[in-house]
Amino acid sequence: MNKFSRSAYALGTAARITKNVIGVTGIVMICVLTVLSIANHIDPNTVIGTELNIVDIGPLSIELMEEYTPDNDALLRYAWVYGVLYALIAAAVYVGLGYVQKILAPIAEGNPFHPETAVYLKKFAYVSLILGLINNVSEIIGTTVALRSFNLDKLLESDIIQSISVNYEIDLGFVIVFLVIMLMSYIFSYGAELQKLSDETL
Repeated sequence: MNKFSRSAYALGTAARITKNVIGVTGIVMICVLTVLSIANHIDPNTVIGTELNIVDIGPLSIELMEEYTPDNDALLRYAWVYGVLYALIAAAVYVGLGYVQKILAPIAEGNPFHPETAVYLKKFAYVSLILGLINNVSEIIGTTVALRSFNLDKLLESDIIQSISVNYEIDLGFVIVFLVIMLMSYIFSYGAELQKLSDETL
């Protein structure tokens, strides 16, 4: 039990630190995008990045001709879309880590079957489900916006390329994770009931 409590305390500390880092990163990202948007509004010729004509697709890097480099407005739209998607993911992770802290807190105090542990596990399961949905949707939205922002459809002007298509893959692994965590919540709920009966017997 001592080892279990120490491990729970260490994991809870790591969850708190990670949650704070994610929160600060999200705030800094939104602030940077806001400043860049204001600077671009004041002076459309503001340089907001370098090598903007290079598009990374997995391990491949496509370097576009300079005339096809996206302007600041297109680049900022692209950045804001990804910024909002990251903010949604970060918010879900932030909330999820908060529940992890609440789950680990009683374990660190030597009470693994706290009555509220099962409740927080259920909430954490739903957060993981939402996070999985956001990840799948963000991949579709991000790819579509990238195609339009970087004018990748212009590649069709080449005599070699006949068409460009995007193959979306939906990962349903998050559903399995959701079901496993829900099962754990029922196990902890049952353990809490047994603990309650044991305490009443004593």
